[in-house]
Amino acid sequence: MCSNHRSTRYRTSPSKHWITQVNQLQTVLFHRGQIPQEPRKQMPTYLVRPPLPRTMQAVVDKWLAIRRLTDRPATVVRLERALRGLSSWLCTHEPGIRSFAEVDREHVLRYLTALALCLPFGLTVLELTPQAPFLASGLIDQIAIAGGGYPYLTVNAYNAWAVVPSDLGISLANGGQWVCDATAVPADRCGAGVVQFGAIPAVAVGAGVLILAILTGLWAIWRRPDRLTILVALAVIALAFFAAPTRVHERYGFPFFALGAILFAVSPRWRIAYVILASATFAPCLAMKSSDAR
Repeated sequence: MCSNHRSTRYRTSPSKHWITQVNQLQTVLFHRGQIPQEPRKQMPTYLVRPPLPRTMQAVVDKWLAIRRLTDRPATVVRLERALRGLSSWLCTHEPGIRSFAEVDREHVLRYLTALALCLPFGLTVLELTPQAPFLASGLIDQIAIAGGGYPYLTVNAYNAWAVVPSDLGISLANGGQWVCDATAVPADRCGAGVVQFGAIPAVAVGAGVLILAILTGLWAIWRRPDRLTILVALAVIALAFFAAPTRVHERYGFPFFALGAILFAVSPRWRIAYVILASATFAPCLAMKSSDAR
């Protein structure tokens, strides 16, 4: 889980407003010389973190005590916060670890990957909650919210779904209209028709193909966990997020180009694929902007 552990409950509760107001008042008083120290905003704790094993907690306490002898208090607070994030992640995802000596490079890389994924957005990958089912994921919740706002086959993304016609014969490619990907969507939002494969809605088909692509990539990494395989699998999974599911915007393909740039530098075949995919992504965007200008 992310080290900041921001809680949805905190962001929507009155506590946030009271804490902000008190902090602002204390900041004014500090600059007026009426309080001796600059205030630090205190965040409420809604998440009960799993306790570390005693041996690991003893190492943490000893290390922080040594750092307090030489570092500023604010620095020690930041170090302690970072250690809490790592230790909580270890307790949740690697419960069998009983000592820091058992933490290897792969554990740290997995933690940093989770941290990099959610840190810019203040989301959690996985966190414990006091209510059933006792687990929550801010990242998955955000994906569901984003997808639920556009229940269409494709939202200006020219992937394979752009050429799939609806029950009215309309597609994004031939009509420039958004086609619904499930019959459960209200009829007033489905003027261009719906795509369904028998009893299976297109949204379920797209989700199934995406899950299959992710599992295939993870299986390839499990079989051969070297750097090149990991990079190729991540690039393919990033591309699958654009090509496989429904409800995709044109910008969903951009993460692939960040990963593919590394492959572009080391592989002639990936250079060809990179140029083709870049052209296929850029051309529809240019066409849409040109049509908007007209």
